[in-house]
Amino acid sequence: MIIFSWEDVISGRLRKKLQEQGFSCSAVATGGFDGLHIGHRAIIDKVLAFRSASPAVAAGVVTFRHPPKSAFGRVSYSGDLSTLRLKNATFADWGLDFAVVIDFSDDFSKIKGKDFLSILKDSCSMQFVAAGSDFRCGYKLDTGVAEMAAYAAQNGFSFVIVDDVLREGERISSSLVRKLICDGFVQEASKLLGRPYTIDCEGADVSARDSESGSLLIARGSLVQVLPVEGSFSVTLHTADSVHFSSVLFAESHFLRLDIPPEYGSSVLDRIDFIKKI
Repeated sequence: MIIFSWEDVISGRLRKKLQEQGFSCSAVATGGFDGLHIGHRAIIDKVLAFRSASPAVAAGVVTFRHPPKSAFGRVSYSGDLSTLRLKNATFADWGLDFAVVIDFSDDFSKIKGKDFLSILKDSCSMQFVAAGSDFRCGYKLDTGVAEMAAYAAQNGFSFVIVDDVLREGERISSSLVRKLICDGFVQEASKLLGRPYTIDCEGADVSARDSESGSLLIARGSLVQVLPVEGSFSVTLHTADSVHFSSVLFAESHFLRLDIPPEYGSSVLDRIDFIKKI
């Protein structure tokens, strides 16, 4: 999967690179895609289904480095559900050909929704767009799915609104997943994600390693993702050299404390998969 910036879109690099790869047009999904839950997967599946009809169609996603909500500095925002590294890895696993990752800025926020769509249409010969029912874009969120549908009809490409995916009658959303994780319900959150909730440990502050007890401490403040407030959890640890093993994680007020077997004492931690609360 090839990753592009918004500058690559504007400069024409996106179009050039896709043409070099043998693609003449594209199908894209648009959204914040925080956490990549099964509702997001339903949107991506529409794009992949459109691509399956023609090898000349590049399947892509247009998203943000950080969820736009975090850029607005909302007090209620408790953190990201993923990192860009984890998110891009999931996009690649799902079979997408490219991702446009936008750094939300003051300049970008002033682009009107229809201008945003026009730029995408011209830059990658966009023939198909899929979005969730609550998607909005553009300056002051001036463009929702109704306006997108009208624009698509006027400009000769297909637009699909993907229905919400429900769990016991409740809409699956990043906000719901975030709340479940904060409250320690990691198994329930993993069901909505379609995989274990994963913490990216790249660049984490390993503040102490107790060789006698075999514990590893990671400072909460060095991790950008949502964490359980407290509790003990069964987890799978993945190291930078592709080794994985089971462990127990204790969520404490300032640290995550991990039990590390002696044979893995010198390993560099890459990520943590939450399995269940114990």
